[in-house]
Amino acid sequence: MKRLFLLLSVLIPILSSAQEITQIIRGQIKDQQSGMPLPGVSIVLLNSQPVNGTVSNVEGYFSLSDIPVGRQSLQVSMLGYEPVYFNNLVLTSAKELYLEVAMLERIDQLEEVIINAEKKPNEAINEFALVSARQFSVDEATRYAGAWNDPARMATNFAGVSTSGDVRNDIVVRGNSPSNVLYRLEGIPVPNPNHFGTFGGAGGAISMISQNMLANSDFMTGAFPSEYGNVIGGVFDINFRKGNSQKSEHGVQLGMRGIELTTEGPISKKNNASYLANYRYSTLGVFDALGLDIGVPAVPEYQDVSFKIDIPAGLKYGRFSVFGLGGLASINLNDSEVEDPEDFFSQDQPSDIYNITQSGVLGIGHEYFFSQKTSGNLILALSGASDRYTSDTLTAPDFTMTARNSEGTFEERKLSVFYKVNHKLNTRNVLQGGVLAEIANSNFQESTYTNGFYQKITDYNGSIGLYQAFADWQHRFTDQLSMNIGTHFQYHDLTEAQAIEPRAGIKWAFSKNKSLSFGTGLHSQTLPAYAYFIQERTQSGEIIQKNRDLDFMRSNHYVLGYNHLINPNLRLKVESYYQYLFNIPVEQNASPFSAINTGNNFNGFPDDTDVLVNEGTGQNIGVEITLEKFFSRNYYFLITSSLFDSKYKGSDGVERNTAFNQNYVFNALAGKEWVIGNSDHKILGLNIRLNWTGGRPYIPVNRQLSQNTGATQLISDRAYSEKYNDYFRTDLKLSYTINKVKLAHQVSIDIQNITNNQNLFQEIYNVRTDRFTREYQQGFLPEIQYKIMF
Repeated sequence: MKRLFLLLSVLIPILSSAQEITQIIRGQIKDQQSGMPLPGVSIVLLNSQPVNGTVSNVEGYFSLSDIPVGRQSLQVSMLGYEPVYFNNLVLTSAKELYLEVAMLERIDQLEEVIINAEKKPNEAINEFALVSARQFSVDEATRYAGAWNDPARMATNFAGVSTSGDVRNDIVVRGNSPSNVLYRLEGIPVPNPNHFGTFGGAGGAISMISQNMLANSDFMTGAFPSEYGNVIGGVFDINFRKGNSQKSEHGVQLGMRGIELTTEGPISKKNNASYLANYRYSTLGVFDALGLDIGVPAVPEYQDVSFKIDIPAGLKYGRFSVFGLGGLASINLNDSEVEDPEDFFSQDQPSDIYNITQSGVLGIGHEYFFSQKTSGNLILALSGASDRYTSDTLTAPDFTMTARNSEGTFEERKLSVFYKVNHKLNTRNVLQGGVLAEIANSNFQESTYTNGFYQKITDYNGSIGLYQAFADWQHRFTDQLSMNIGTHFQYHDLTEAQAIEPRAGIKWAFSKNKSLSFGTGLHSQTLPAYAYFIQERTQSGEIIQKNRDLDFMRSNHYVLGYNHLINPNLRLKVESYYQYLFNIPVEQNASPFSAINTGNNFNGFPDDTDVLVNEGTGQNIGVEITLEKFFSRNYYFLITSSLFDSKYKGSDGVERNTAFNQNYVFNALAGKEWVIGNSDHKILGLNIRLNWTGGRPYIPVNRQLSQNTGATQLISDRAYSEKYNDYFRTDLKLSYTINKVKLAHQVSIDIQNITNNQNLFQEIYNVRTDRFTREYQQGFLPEIQYKIMF
């Protein structure tokens, strides 16, 4: 019996420990102001017994092992620096976690180090962004119900942001057009990173950016720091994460939207060099290729690839990186294949439309430290975008093709060079400056059949250059009070337009958990490149490019914010803003048209306008409230509300609603996780989202004139005077994760519009039938996804 007890006393701990699944957290720690690696930093796993900790090496790298899978929290601390906390990190059995940590040096080194509880993961990565900016994490992108793992759709949950429709991920930021959103990838502006996106726009049906590639990134809604130019609406500053430099890891993801493969691993374990790559192909395209009837009249096909190679070469040679993103998409909207004419894609004139879009970017980056306080970052990138379509007219009664109605080719290949220098004078002062040159070779060809002959809408083949420069100074009066002052300059060589844009921001933490912030700045933006070359024939027969001399659209931003950290896991944020837009293109003759309302559909910039001049104005004013409980104790919630008014004036001088003046947006999200059993090996997650948005303004149809002319005609004098009904939608997401040794499974179902609420998208007048047809937003749609990581 004694031998049995002795044997059990040995075996039980062994068997118990065999059941525990652990993982590794790696990362690198840098000084937030200079970017220099920090050695000797303490990293401790919170609530670990005995204490599990380590320190960073001479290059700032650290590795912390034997961490149980599930939700874990870390403390990163060093004498003279504000501590950094990572709360409720998601740790799975099949994937090591890599963190990049930026630590802020304290000004008063002699005082007792006080934990700055306000420093939370949602604060922007860019230290110069003091207002209207937040960091979004991979955890948020994958957790939120209805987000489709899409950064843009996820952003619609944030205050000040709404969607323009369910079938696309265009977003409206504080009443601005979706085309006024800038995407940056790894620090460089990139073409529209969405499948089926309009050329020159910023949205599409499906994002090309996989959540499996994302590192924590920034999203900004106004008063941008001086580094950001050629944008007046919003900014996505997206980063790809680094691959695992010590271990090969892979993933397969199957869902209704695509089949996705991810792989990463070391190139050199000794030097911490790594690769990360992702490929995705549309699931519907696979089914169609196999000859399976998927029950939809138009099958969207798309594929995309993205990658990042990271090569640290030490302080002597700096850090090199190579990154890329590319996508190809096509769809045929053929009325000739639709049985019921009531279901035609084109109501006025039945047509067969063929569309192919492509876009991508390939970049090389180099970061180099000239000294402990000065660094330079160089990025060279080649990018391109292409949108080609044809439209063939069909004639009743058999709706066969009779003529080519229109066709277009929009192509742009661009060389971008970005160089930024950062210099930390001392703990109080940081200087930053840089230049960006974008030289594009463009080919815009579009024609339409009008009045018995083909008429060229655009006809241009040549180069266009946009050159930008910026400078910033950040001064920290104390640990509680900081100020940014900067300026941005840009020059457009096509129109010879130039703009000097002063920017400023200040933040005052007037108590341990409360702060006020203010930001202001002038911002400018070009039109989509092809819009400058839209042409028409005058009565004398002369062909003119009627938009060729247009100046930048401009906007003044003013933002006042209040932030209150009610407790370490609950935050209240209130921001009010005023945005004045001017130099907006409007028609030379009195009319309600304004470029401020473009970018809300698949059609891009309109080509049927009169000669445009920079004499339009607009304003956006609003207040936003965010109440957010960060993930802790296995649950979170996010409540945001936005009240705003968006108005404009065309050349007729009448003030009207913009096309995006929905007046109010309300979001409520919540989620909880349950650990199944006595360990974190199995996790059940439930997430819910409610969205209530004011109705979209629209221009009513002149029914009688439409019948007389045979084409839909609008009552322009009543532009955006009427609104559709309010939008309401509820999404629900369930997920189940199983962690095994070196293997993890996750199955999820994202049920969108679970109540099947009939949200009206638009009313279309059909001239042929003299009837209005209602098109609705997305109804009840369950999306199942399975993911395996190994």
